[in-house]
Parts: sequence; C-alpha cells; structure tokens
Amino acid sequence: MVGAVGSDSYGDEYLQQLQLEGVDCQFIKRSDQFGTGTASIQVGGSGENTIIIVRGANFDVTLTDDASMGDIVALSNVVVCQNEIPITTTRAVLSLCNHHKTLCILNPAPVSAELIELVPLCDICLLYTSDAADE
Repeated sequence: MVGAVGSDSYGDEYLQQLQLEGVDCQFIKRSDQFGTGTASIQVGGSGENTIIIVRGANFDVTLTDDASMGDIVALSNVVVCQNEIPITTTRAVLSLCNHHKTLCILNPAPVSAELIELVPLCDICLLYTSDAADE
C-alpha cells in the first residue's frame, strides 16, 4: 500500500490496524505537515448519505516521495487509485501503470470534475449512481 498518515494518534492506529491485517506498510509515509485523513458519514431520513472528507496526509503523497514508484508499479498485478491523493500524482501513477502494462483501476471517490481527464488512462473506472444501490 502507498499513502500517508499524519504523525498523530489516528495515524498510529491506522498503521497498527493495517499491520494486523497483513498489509505491507513500508510505503506509507508519516506526514508532519498534515494530520491523518478522516471521513464523516451523515445519513438523512430518506437513507441518502453525505460523506464529508478531510483528505489530510494523503494529499501530501507525491511521486518524489519514493523514487522506486515505477518499481512498485512494475511488480504489481493491479493498482487502485482514489481521489484522496493529488490528481498530478494519480495521473503519474496511471501513466506508470500504462508503461508497465499493469492493470489500473480508478475509483474516483471523492468525485471531482477534474477526474474526467484520467478516465482514458485507466483500464477500469468505477462509477456509482444512487440507482445502482437499488439493483
């Protein structure tokens, strides 16, 4: 897994839980600039939800963090990207996936209009609509 957590108690807890689940955390950096990202889910009376996201430390993830990102992608069977890291980083990772012929999946959550330019770079793009939950 590649990402970032803050140098806070949330970051400590996330890393501990990921390690308990057997996730390789060597490429998760600790950010001194941002706190660990959080999300708050609010559910309305009709069952519709709204998710409030504070990206936090993941927004501090760049390719310059680790010069071996190309090696990580090359050794991977599948790479999944979300919109919780800078779009420039996501674009670069998807380009590396294309270069190394690594299957790349884009989960554009949280959704933003600028992500449309990334769709041609990915093999699979996950899209959700409120109607899909009813099927």
